[in-house]
Amino acid sequence: MITPIQTPFLIQILMRKLNNSFLSPSLSNLHFKILRFSSCFTVMGLWLLMDIGANRINAQEFSGKIKTNERIVWIGSTMVEREQRYGYWETALAITNPKTDFVFRNLGWSGDTVYGDARAGFDTPAVGFHRLQELTLALKPTLIIISYGANESFAGDKGIDNFKRGLKHLLEVLAPSKATIVLTSPTPHESLGPPFPDASLANQHIKQYSEAIQMIAKERQLTFVDLFSTMEPLVLSSSPTHRFTDNGIHLTKNGYRELAPLWAKSIKQKIVPWKIQVSNDGAKTVQGTFIANWTNSQNFELIDDHLPLPSAPLENDSAVSSDKKKGESVAASLPSYQRILQIGNLKAGKYELLIDGKSILYATAEEFSRGLPILYSPEWDQTEKLRRTIIDKNQLYFYRWRPQNETYLFGFRKHEQGRNAKEVVEFDPLIDAKEKEIAKLKIPTKHHYEIKEIK
Repeated sequence: MITPIQTPFLIQILMRKLNNSFLSPSLSNLHFKILRFSSCFTVMGLWLLMDIGANRINAQEFSGKIKTNERIVWIGSTMVEREQRYGYWETALAITNPKTDFVFRNLGWSGDTVYGDARAGFDTPAVGFHRLQELTLALKPTLIIISYGANESFAGDKGIDNFKRGLKHLLEVLAPSKATIVLTSPTPHESLGPPFPDASLANQHIKQYSEAIQMIAKERQLTFVDLFSTMEPLVLSSSPTHRFTDNGIHLTKNGYRELAPLWAKSIKQKIVPWKIQVSNDGAKTVQGTFIANWTNSQNFELIDDHLPLPSAPLENDSAVSSDKKKGESVAASLPSYQRILQIGNLKAGKYELLIDGKSILYATAEEFSRGLPILYSPEWDQTEKLRRTIIDKNQLYFYRWRPQNETYLFGFRKHEQGRNAKEVVEFDPLIDAKEKEIAKLKIPTKHHYEIKEIK
């Protein structure tokens, strides 16, 4: 592909050739001028076409649909790299696409910019940028999510033009992939109170850089995801006992977990509301699940459209056993996230809900008739297992592309241990095995629901 930077030099070469070819005694001066004038317009037309092509080679809106065998690459700085530590956002993507096999690769690098500064290592930023370009293209992506602007926003007004130039250049060098491009804004800063600084000014700059990203997306007909505006109301509602970041900037485990539904919605993933409703006369309304077997309103089997999102709090960073009740999270209060069980034809009395024989909650017939939010069910155990498998996969891939002894394997000290570089590819079958586990774990399974009267 010829970039706009190269085209002026191309025109000079073509015009020089045109001049030489037209210097013929058989051509009159008038004919020469006409031909040269028309040829000049032809070359200029080609230049414009090449410029438009450079800007729109990936000009396709992301519909939200993840295609079979999609190869997704996510590049950016700290927000992106830290997500692989917790896996909540990638898990949300897997959950909302249970029947679609795809590959997801996280190439985030903390402290990075659109110029690849943090990836330089012992080399120059130009080398770091080349590594970003080379590795991204080597993965043969069909969908690239680009999340930059957080670090650049600290430069304020003075740095925005430089950021825009860098982002445009990044888009140009990734254009040969012909991948669909999604540009996201940075996430908002959180005001935690002293000794942390007030986040107002930082958020003004982030909003400014978000608008710049949106403008570039509009110019190139790319999809823009405004994480800043989407997440700002929730982040600003935080309290000392319910925080989203550890320093006002970087999301914590809780931050990634709570914001997972918003991230999924932002990238156009369909979160299906879950509801079972049985009226007084026994009529059923089902949403977000499929009735595999129905004996009566107190005994039935369901297969969900997708697993619940991993937003319920966990204890001690481990999967909560099925006999424990999980507390409600901020995200669980979202209408599209709640799971509602409403049974209106129970006779007066007290009842116990069991799923797969495990006690979930106790309620009266009146409470069941009003509708009860199910804040935990065995499906969440499957979601948690899926999340942990995704984390394992990401860790293996991280060791694959960023081994701890990288300098000795591939850098300026490879003369000492470079012979061991061949072992890096041995991570590939381990990663593939995890991918197969993920493909199985994200598919919902059948569960038995029983509402037993307590006498």
